Amino acid sequence: SQSAAWDASDVDWSAPPTAMSPSGEASTSGRLSGGASINDRPSISIVSTTNAIESGEMVRRFVVQLEVGDRRWEITRRYSDFFELERRLAAAFGSAAMPEFPPRLLRNTDDDIADRMVQLDAWLRALTPPMLEHRWVRTFLGLPLLPSVNASSLYIYHSSPGRSI
Repeated sequence: SQSAAWDASDVDWSAPPTAMSPSGEASTSGRLSGGASINDRPSISIVSTTNAIESGEMVRRFVVQLEVGDRRWEITRRYSDFFELERRLAAAFGSAAMPEFPPRLLRNTDDDIADRMVQLDAWLRALTPPMLEHRWVRTFLGLPLLPSVNASSLYIYHSSPGRSI
C-alpha cells in the first residue's frame, strides 16, 4: 500500500493540475491501471490509526483506504490535515454547504480517537461530488487531478434565433 504525507503548505494550489495515477505515474489517457478512469468516484474509508514520530514528537495519523476500479491504496493524514482541508473547502463552497466537522479533542484517549475516526470517516463520506472533484480533495486523497477546464477551451456555439444546433 502507498502511504503519502500531505502538508497543505507543500501544495502549490495555483499550479495547473496533472493527471497522476495513485502510484505517481503520469496518465495522459485519463485512465488508471486496471481500467479505472480518473473520473471514477473513489470508495473512501478510514480504516485505522497509526502513531508516527514527526519532528521528535509522537503524532496520531488516520489511515484512509481508497479504491477506484480494481486499484486500492492507503494514505495517512493527521487531524490537522483534515482540518486544513475543511477550512479550504468551506472557503470555496461556503460553510453552510459543509458536512459537520468533528471538533478538536481535549483528550486523546483511545475511545476519543476511535470516535474521531468514525466522525472523520462520516465527514469524508458526506462530501458532495463537486467537493470530491475539487483539486484540494483530490490532492489530499492522493487521487489524480482532473484535467482543468478554462474559458478558452469552452467555446460554445451560439445559435441565431430560428436556427437549431
